[in-house]
Amino acid sequence: MNTHYYCRHCGNHIGSIEREEIYNVVLGHLTEQEKQDMLHYDENGNIYVKAICEDCQHTLENHPHYHEYESFIQ
Repeated sequence: MNTHYYCRHCGNHIGSIEREEIYNVVLGHLTEQEKQDMLHYDENGNIYVKAICEDCQHTLENHPHYHEYESFIQ
């Protein structure tokens, strides 16, 4: 099982972890609602995690009103 992180705003791939233990250590602490919002599983057992990349984080810090929008990338 691999865990793949991608940005929820721009869709860019942030990184991957090729270890099964990461689920219990990090993702196991999410609430059920957070898991539904952030995680997607494929048929091979891989996990895709919605996160935020540095570029989008920087943009949100400089333009806080962008938090109001579902998508601010044009």
